[in-house]
Amino acid sequence: MLQDAPPPIVAPAALPDIVVTAARLPPAAADAAFSVVRIDQAVLSRSARIDEALRSVPAVSLFRRTTSLAANPTTQGLSLRAIAPSGAGRTLVLLDGAPLNDPFGGWV
Repeated sequence: MLQDAPPPIVAPAALPDIVVTAARLPPAAADAAFSVVRIDQAVLSRSARIDEALRSVPAVSLFRRTTSLAANPTTQGLSLRAIAPSGAGRTLVLLDGAPLNDPFGGWV
């Protein structure tokens, strides 16, 4: 018996290159290495203490339960969204250009 010969191998047809491009989006504000938030003078004038004014910033929360009038300064600090509770050491709080962070512990 004779076996049928395999069909000849045909090379695939050459196709042109396809280039896909997409529009670039502007960089997100959250991608910045740092940001500056200014608290309006009206908010500062309504607040008796700086911690009350800091509560108005959406990305900032204070990680203590008592007011700054009665709390020990070492318990006063900031929590920043997306940075975790250690945000106090990565945050500089200025009032009229003067830093309010403690130079030793970083608390505000």
